[in-house]
Amino acid sequence: MIAVKGNGNELIDKLKAGKNEFSVASTISSKMVDFQGVKYIFSDSHFSKKYLRLFAALKREVNKNIKEKELIVPKFEKSKYFHFKEFEKIEVGQYETFSNCYELDINKAYYSALFLFGYISEEFFNMCIELPKKIRLALVGSLATQKTILYYEEGKIKSHEVKDNETLRRVFFQLVAYIDKCLYSFAGLSKDNFLFYWVDGIFLQAHEQMNDNLNFIKNQYELDFSVELMKKIIIYCASEKNTHIAIAGTEKETRVFSLPNVFIKN
Repeated sequence: MIAVKGNGNELIDKLKAGKNEFSVASTISSKMVDFQGVKYIFSDSHFSKKYLRLFAALKREVNKNIKEKELIVPKFEKSKYFHFKEFEKIEVGQYETFSNCYELDINKAYYSALFLFGYISEEFFNMCIELPKKIRLALVGSLATQKTILYYEEGKIKSHEVKDNETLRRVFFQLVAYIDKCLYSFAGLSKDNFLFYWVDGIFLQAHEQMNDNLNFIKNQYELDFSVELMKKIIIYCASEKNTHIAIAGTEKETRVFSLPNVFIKN
């Protein structure tokens, strides 16, 4: 197996022009060209070999625990990934500003859920949470990886197939659904003080019951949160169909989320 710089297109075009027999296996972030028994790996991540070995290690860890603990992985669960309140209607180009708001993020959300469900050991959990964030996200996301394989003969595609590990994909979507359920419950407790949540973070206006609700959610879902005061949150009506939400934190750079229309229809 050889790691090569680039996206692989130059090699693929060369093999096609030479009317060779080869295969190309592609994921969202990588491509592997198999020619005459030699595998050439092209990746957008540019991770070192040290980190690349972790992708296989995580899958072994999850599969081992499923087998040894006889864990039952649920069927695919749907998740929203984000949810928001409906704001009072404003005109296109106008905005509404909220101050005294908080961002509450679930700490190491997916790894906490992996450990909670028994898919990884405490030792493996502690090792993963020390990794750089970019690698942590890519690593857990690899559980849901689907691989499309194109088979070439005489430089032309003759067949293709899609490969994945259904069990590991179901594990990943179980994690996502659990985090989503946690934040949706938090949003319900917060009532009109809820603004929106995005993947593993929820944004709320400060209110008397916030800390009590937070403690309830932490105990209910066995997850921990970090809490940060925001300078302001701006809800901007970009068009009849789109809304931009700008988050100005005290320490983080301003972030902008693009969402479908979040305003109450007249």
